[in-house]
Amino acid sequence: MRAGRDVRVDAAVLRRAEAWLQHSGICVRNGVGASAGAVYSYYDTQRRAHTLLYAEAAGYLLSLCRYLHHVGCGGDWIALGQAGGEWLLSLMEPSRGALVMGLRGGVVLDQVYAFDNGVCCKGLLDLHEMTGIPGYVEQAERVASWLVRDALNEDGSVKPVLDLSLGRFVENRRAWFMVSGSFQAKIAMPLLQLSSLLGGQGFRQAAVRICEWALAQQRPDGGFPANKLARRVNLHAHLYTVEALLYAYAIEGRDDFLTAAARGLVWAAARQRADGGILLWSNARWGPTATYAVAQAVRAFLLLDLLKPDERLREAAAAGAEFLVRMQADGPDAAVRGGFFEERRGEIGLGSRNSHRVTSWTTMFAVHALHLLSRRGASFTEEIKFLF
Repeated sequence: MRAGRDVRVDAAVLRRAEAWLQHSGICVRNGVGASAGAVYSYYDTQRRAHTLLYAEAAGYLLSLCRYLHHVGCGGDWIALGQAGGEWLLSLMEPSRGALVMGLRGGVVLDQVYAFDNGVCCKGLLDLHEMTGIPGYVEQAERVASWLVRDALNEDGSVKPVLDLSLGRFVENRRAWFMVSGSFQAKIAMPLLQLSSLLGGQGFRQAAVRICEWALAQQRPDGGFPANKLARRVNLHAHLYTVEALLYAYAIEGRDDFLTAAARGLVWAAARQRADGGILLWSNARWGPTATYAVAQAVRAFLLLDLLKPDERLREAAAAGAEFLVRMQADGPDAAVRGGFFEERRGEIGLGSRNSHRVTSWTTMFAVHALHLLSRRGASFTEEIKFLF
């Protein structure tokens, strides 16, 4: 990386991305019935079609809407967030209070992911913070109660997915996200936020247990394995853990949370490549560079730098931001223009190619990361509240 790299975020990059979220069709603003207010996971540029109405993506959207409303971005983020929030609540399983994964082809999917429920719980809480509507807190509490009562193990690990058709939790070693792992520490974030809003110790104690279990998963080199059965590190999952520990440190003030998060970011920064990207999987010389994971890294580098200024973190964040900007889609197609491609295979300029998916969560993470980079002078205490 160049010494003293100073990246200025072009406001047009952010305007295009925000317009894509509002007007491209990735968020179903004019839908009826089961799709009204929903968020698609991605737009496939080869098939020219949207795929999967996705609860997790809607959860992220609500949190991003709160942030963009807070920083005064143009657009009616309250209305967009409320539409997404109402759609999320339509996915709530009535007897348990948990949210199903989403819909595909108009059919409700019968998987209930604990991680996704944590993301959606935080989204509902952020929607309350933005609107002041107390009902969103009540619904978030239902989701959180399900997580603590049904999905949380005594040791602080989390059961990955409830299969409604089988009536029980299941694991699948073929998918890293279907095995308990430290990445599920993200669930601690809404539990801590809810505890701050409602008082009481139950949710807080559960959150601390989750984070303590996650701490025990960290490798000596600072990496967090993809799950409890894995040796390799998936950058996306690794950064979920780091984000949770940074957030938990801000509330709990525990130095071990901060130390583990900082070690995790040193691990990530050491693997940054010349193009600003970081390969998705550890111990790989070739493979995908996930745009969403790079955006996560940029956010975390910047947040830790606000707390403990470090030129190396700023350099890593700036390099990552340059990578992100190059991954923004352009062209005449309004369904594509302004969103961010999910990943790149190969190094930029050396026979590389982008994926054919422009994804909602990638774009949301990138928008947040680039706004953080442009908002110089913000404080860790202020900005950590908006992490999602």
